[in-house]
Amino acid sequence: MSPAIIVAVILFVGVLVFVHEMGHFLAAKLFDVKVTKFSLGFGPPVFAFTRGETTYQVAAVPLGGFVSMVGEHPGEPISEEDRARSFTGAPIHQRALIALAGPAANLVFPVVCFFAYNLLEPEVIAPVVGQVEPGEAADQAGLLPGDRILSIDGERTWSFDRVVQLISARPEQRVALQIARDDDILVLEVTPKAVGTRDEFGKPTEKGMISVSSALDGTAIGVDNPSRLPPGFDQLRTGDRIVAVADEPVRRGDALGRTLTRHAGRTLELRVLREDPATAGDLVAAARPRVHRFEVEVPSDARKLSDLGLALGSTFVRAVVPGGAADRAGFRPGDRVLALDGVEVHHFWRFLTDISDKTRGAGEEGSPTVTVDVRRKGDVLRLVLAPDLVRCKHPTKEGLAKERDAGFGEGARPEAGVACALLARTHTNWGRTLSPELEPARLSIDEALVESVRLTGQIISLLVTHLFKMVVTREVSTDGLGGPLVFFSVAAEAARAGLFTYLQMLAFISINLGVFNLLPLPVLDGGHLLFCLVEAVKKKPLSPEAREKAALVGLALLALLLLFALRNDFRTLEIF
Repeated sequence: MSPAIIVAVILFVGVLVFVHEMGHFLAAKLFDVKVTKFSLGFGPPVFAFTRGETTYQVAAVPLGGFVSMVGEHPGEPISEEDRARSFTGAPIHQRALIALAGPAANLVFPVVCFFAYNLLEPEVIAPVVGQVEPGEAADQAGLLPGDRILSIDGERTWSFDRVVQLISARPEQRVALQIARDDDILVLEVTPKAVGTRDEFGKPTEKGMISVSSALDGTAIGVDNPSRLPPGFDQLRTGDRIVAVADEPVRRGDALGRTLTRHAGRTLELRVLREDPATAGDLVAAARPRVHRFEVEVPSDARKLSDLGLALGSTFVRAVVPGGAADRAGFRPGDRVLALDGVEVHHFWRFLTDISDKTRGAGEEGSPTVTVDVRRKGDVLRLVLAPDLVRCKHPTKEGLAKERDAGFGEGARPEAGVACALLARTHTNWGRTLSPELEPARLSIDEALVESVRLTGQIISLLVTHLFKMVVTREVSTDGLGGPLVFFSVAAEAARAGLFTYLQMLAFISINLGVFNLLPLPVLDGGHLLFCLVEAVKKKPLSPEAREKAALVGLALLALLLLFALRNDFRTLEIF
C-alpha cells in the first residue's frame, strides 16, 4: 500500500471520528458541560495539547474516539466546583441531546459530502433516450432513440437516473417532457404506467415506468428472411456489425435502417466487422473481429431494414446451453425471437425478463411453460419452452433461492452455490448494445443541496430497514455485516478510486456509523439514550451499580459483535 493511500485511509477514518466526536463536543459546550478531553483514537497519545480546560489528543489506536465530560462515568468523584457543570448534573433532555449529537453529526455529514460531490460535476449517464419499447408509454408519446430529456414537469434532468427518479414518482400521472431532438425543442406528454413493486420497507407500492433505457442498440444485424436479401446482402451473416455505409460511419442501430434506405436505388459498399475464428494450428483459439467490405445493391423501394431481409441482432439467439431448457424446446443459434405468448418481442433482455416473471411463481412440482414464436430461415415456428428450476445463492438472504433458467447463452449449468445473478449468461443474443453516453453533471447550488438531502435520507431509510430485517425479522443474512478489516479495506479502495468515490464512501460509512451508534447498547450512544428514557419513566436515574453492570453487559455484547464481524471480514477478504 503506497504512502498516499495510507494517508488517505487515515484521513478517511479521522474525518469520520472527528465529525462524530465534534457533535458530542459542541453539544456539551452548548449546555456548558465541562469537557476534559477530546480524543481521536484510543490508547496512549501520539501527540496532545491543552487549550483552556480541555486536552486535545490523537491516540495510537485509530478505531474510534471519545469526548470525556465531568461526571460521565458511574461512581466518578466530582468536585464541588465542577458539580454544576457535570454531565450527570445536566437536565435529562440536555444529556439526551449530547448523546444524540454524535450520531446526528454522522447522519448530517453525508449531506456535506454529497453536496461537494454534486458541485464537482461527477460523470453521469446522460438523460438521452436509448431503447424505446414499442407499444409502451414512451413509444405512444412519440419519444425516439437519441432524444435528450431536458425537464419533466418543469424539473430539470441532469442525468438518466434523475429521469428515472422523476418518472418513478408519477405513476398514472400525465407529465410533460421537454426534449431536444436534433435542433428542435419539443414538449411531449406521457402517462407513466403504474408498475407494482415494494418500497424499502417491503410494503407494496407502485412506481411509474415509460419503458425506455439509456443503452443504445448497436449495429449488429441478423439475417431475418434469406429469400428477401437483395444482391450483395446475401454475403452478410447473423452477428455481422455494419460500421460504415458508403464510407459514412454508422454507430447506432436506430440510424442503420435510415442510413441504408437513404441510398435506395444505388450500389454501395458496406464495411462490416465479423468475428472470424482465429486458429492456432488445428485449434480455434478465439473469435477475432475483422473488417470485411461488401458491395451491395439497395432496392429503390426499400424503406426500412426489414425490406432488406435484415433485422437488428438484439432478437437473434446466439447460443443455447446443451441439454438446457432452450435446447430441449428446439431453439437453435440464429433463430429470431418474434413473440412470447403472443406478445411481440423487440429486445432479448426483455424477453428473458418476461420469461422469468411468467414462470417464477410456479412450485417445484409444476413445470410452467411459455410459447415462443421464432423465425428460422424465413419460416415461423412455435416452440414450447419449460424453464428449469434451479437453486442458487441469494445475494443477501440466507440459504438457497429458486430461479427459473431458460437455458440461453454460454456457460456451465447453474448449480447450488452459484449466485443467482450469474444465471444471466453471456452471449444469449447477437445484439451489441452501446454503452450509455456519459457527461459531467452540472447542478446548481440549490439542486445540489436538495439532491444531497434526498440521497442521504434515502440511504438512511434503506440502512435502517436492512438492519431491522437482519436483527428483528431475520429476513436478511448477517453474512453482510462487516467489521474493522472491511472498513479499512473499503477506505483503501475508495482512496484508490479517486475523489468522487472517496466522497461517496465517506458519506455511506458515516451513515453506517451514525445508525450503528444509535443501537440501544450500553457504551454506545444509543445506550445513553436508553438510560435517559428509563430515567424519564422512573423519575430518577439508574444507580451507579446498575449502570456499571449494564456497561459490562454492553461491552460483552460489543465484543461478541466485533468477533462475529471479524469472522465475516476474514471470509469476505479471504484471509486464511
